[in-house]
Amino acid sequence: MLYYHDGKPHLLNLIDTPGHIDFSYEVSRSLASCQGALLLVDSTQSVQAQTIANFHKAKKLGLNIIPIVTKIDLPNAQPEETALAMGTTFGVDPEDVIMTSAKARIGIDELLPAIIKRLPSPKTYSKSPDGQFYGRIVDSWFDEHRGVVCLVQVVGGTIREGNKISMYASAVLGDVGSDPDEFKKLEFSVQEVGLLTPQSLRTGELRTGQVGYVIAGLRSTRQARIGDTMFLQEEWTKLHNSGSKLQLEPLEGYEKAKPMLFASIYPVDSGEVDELFASVDRLLLNDSSISIQREQSASLGSGLRCGFLGFLHMEVFNQRLRDEFKMEIVMTTPSVPYKFRYLDIINKDTNEPKEEIISNVALFPDETRYNSFEIHEPMVKVTMVTPSQYYGGMVDIIKDRRGENIITSHLDDGQVLVESEIPWQEVVCDMHDAVKHASAGFASFNYEDIGYRLANLVKVLIVVNGDPCDALSFVSHRSKAESSGRKLALKLREVLKRQQFEIIIQAKVGSKILARERIAPYRKDVLSRSGKTVGGGDITRKKKLLEKQKEGKKRAKMIGKVEIDQEAFWAVLQR
Repeated sequence: MLYYHDGKPHLLNLIDTPGHIDFSYEVSRSLASCQGALLLVDSTQSVQAQTIANFHKAKKLGLNIIPIVTKIDLPNAQPEETALAMGTTFGVDPEDVIMTSAKARIGIDELLPAIIKRLPSPKTYSKSPDGQFYGRIVDSWFDEHRGVVCLVQVVGGTIREGNKISMYASAVLGDVGSDPDEFKKLEFSVQEVGLLTPQSLRTGELRTGQVGYVIAGLRSTRQARIGDTMFLQEEWTKLHNSGSKLQLEPLEGYEKAKPMLFASIYPVDSGEVDELFASVDRLLLNDSSISIQREQSASLGSGLRCGFLGFLHMEVFNQRLRDEFKMEIVMTTPSVPYKFRYLDIINKDTNEPKEEIISNVALFPDETRYNSFEIHEPMVKVTMVTPSQYYGGMVDIIKDRRGENIITSHLDDGQVLVESEIPWQEVVCDMHDAVKHASAGFASFNYEDIGYRLANLVKVLIVVNGDPCDALSFVSHRSKAESSGRKLALKLREVLKRQQFEIIIQAKVGSKILARERIAPYRKDVLSRSGKTVGGGDITRKKKLLEKQKEGKKRAKMIGKVEIDQEAFWAVLQR
């Protein structure tokens, strides 16, 4: 936006970052392209766990921070207490905190002048001494008429219409993933550049310090990953031909999106598999953070294995498939990636045991080999901020989810900061709901990945009528495997539809059966016909009819298939 201060025009580029923890990677990439940040704290809720996490990210990048308290006009607002809490938690001077209310227009006129006075202007990239163009991709979106539109921050040099651009991740690192061949083009001709004011203003070129849009005929956002470095190949070719030893180096901030949760999707009607693939491809045009690969299931047919940033990301993807493309799908139980360390297979290059990341429960090694490898599970550092009266409930939630190394500190506004290390599998599905329920909605929590840790894990296999069902199976700590298996078997008994034949549900670890549930078949009264008892008092006739019915049920069980709908897969999350 263009803002006039003291009679001089200033071009400001503002980014509103997402608040949900599933998209924290976008916050990190956005901060990498900024000179400063506005730290907003709600005066009715005080400091939240996400606020603390984002503050540390900004400080790590060396950004100047302007503290702001919002919603001070509400009846239950506590602006002074919130400012003091910010001073204690973030080390800022409470006198420097700007009090605001957008609804009542309080303090709004102070914000933009504060940005101009307190935050520095963009600087030229130090590794572009000869004016080579360096651009950081801040955002990208798909336009059905123009293709991909890139929002680019120019940190060095100039980009003009007609230039041929390349992306560092694909052109230098060769990171083209599983993209189709038509998406693996490495050089693109710039068709249009301009500024967003916020309307598109075509300028023909972008110079150092400016942030603007670039249209170059890209066909997928996977070709323009957020945080990647954009450069002009012809500049570096000329430079190297002149004998210069200057090397192209990427800008800081690019990191390939790391899927934290995996699930498989299959069409309800196996004849619609091609429509499913086409629908997912169209969704990926605007969401490059999802990883996909095709897979085949013995029970569900052809489908896709998808990697998501978190549970909310997975739910949004599922809902968009249903709403935008009218696709009826079955999504399997989500799982997290586990690291397997094979003690009996040595890597010749490193002389260390072979390691493998497995995210699909169906691919877990056989139980009989459990003495020859180790399983490491992903861990996250969880930060919770809760009112002191709910502290006991938060500790119970942490311990119930195998949390370790609990650290507690008290804030000035009566809240408690709780930090712990918890397995990601225990966090991903329902911990957010559990925290909100136990604290009446007042507590908040955030998490960050801290790597893998050795754990005593087992695969709990669900067997339906003798057939293993990997899509319903799950991974559990050995100490909780039996109780989790029993709960899931009971839940499946409730959600699976009753059939004309008997359904037996079993939960197993290896050859040991942990739980068994039975769904009785529909049964016709064969001893009654037209309101009269068949055979009178002859017990032989009655037994013959009952045995005939029993044989029919047995044949139906042999050839019948149990219908498993989406409700059964969601039941695994509630075990």
